[in-house]
Amino acid sequence: MILPASDSEEERTSILVVEDEILVRYVICDYLRDCGFHVIEAGTADEALECLRSHKDVGVVFSDVRMPGSLDGIGLSQRVRLLYPHIPVILTSGHLLPGETDGTPLMTKPYVLGEVAQKIRAILDGGGDSSTSNSEAV
Repeated sequence: MILPASDSEEERTSILVVEDEILVRYVICDYLRDCGFHVIEAGTADEALECLRSHKDVGVVFSDVRMPGSLDGIGLSQRVRLLYPHIPVILTSGHLLPGETDGTPLMTKPYVLGEVAQKIRAILDGGGDSSTSNSEAV
């Protein structure tokens, strides 16, 4: 089930999805676009930092932890916190538990698509999480 965009804020704010597995990235980016978000894609943390330099409208970074390149997702989260402290980061991993991410929120894989969209909306709205009825997992 695709959850419609809740307000025009999502249309002005970009979500930066950082995922090296192309099929996983395709599914989550396509879903978020269907939900009304503007999505920017990156395959590595280095690409993500380049995107952050060139796109001033990024509202949330949604990043895998394990990626090739000079930084993993945790390193990216630390760099974003240092350079762009106003941009929240959500990490995702099938290998870590929430306490293992330096305090950055973690969604474990496989994650439910609707929960990702709701978590992003909650962050953009400055609120907490809400539950979902979506059962599609990635």
